Amino acid sequence: MEIKNLVREISDFPDMGRSYKDITPILQKPESFKECISLLTRHYHDWEIDIIAPLEGLGFILGAPLAYNLGTGISPIRRPGELPGPVRWVEFEKELDSIVLEIHDDSIQAGDRVLIVDSILATGNTSLSAARLIKEQGGNVVGFSFLAELKKCRGRVKLVDYPVNSIVELEE
Repeated sequence: MEIKNLVREISDFPDMGRSYKDITPILQKPESFKECISLLTRHYHDWEIDIIAPLEGLGFILGAPLAYNLGTGISPIRRPGELPGPVRWVEFEKELDSIVLEIHDDSIQAGDRVLIVDSILATGNTSLSAARLIKEQGGNVVGFSFLAELKKCRGRVKLVDYPVNSIVELEE
């Protein structure tokens, strides 16, 4: 079965009138999850990456095995209050809400080559905010990796200055 066919749509989530693209069925099937990690590993095998920076939630599930396979470190980007010690943070607008992301203040060293990993690319606002955190610490964002991309949201346009890889492209 094609990986794309495993994405399910949940109507009226998170709000009435909206639909949510749920990728968890991909992760629940060992063969499709393994295939995703294999595709990502092959794609980034020859890249010079020092750190994988996965975003809170499903980005962690993709980022950890990818970092293991590539032999890199991990620097998680989290919601407020989840990281101990000094943190660097960025606030940005996401739809009707204001969102804050945090990263350990010492997790990226000057010159580190960082790949940002998340589950879904939609508007690109979260991704750009994560890139800002990396750059504020002196890191170099080498690209973005996603399991799925919602084409109609045009997030790739906001990330035009970076290489973007997504396994699945969703038209709706």
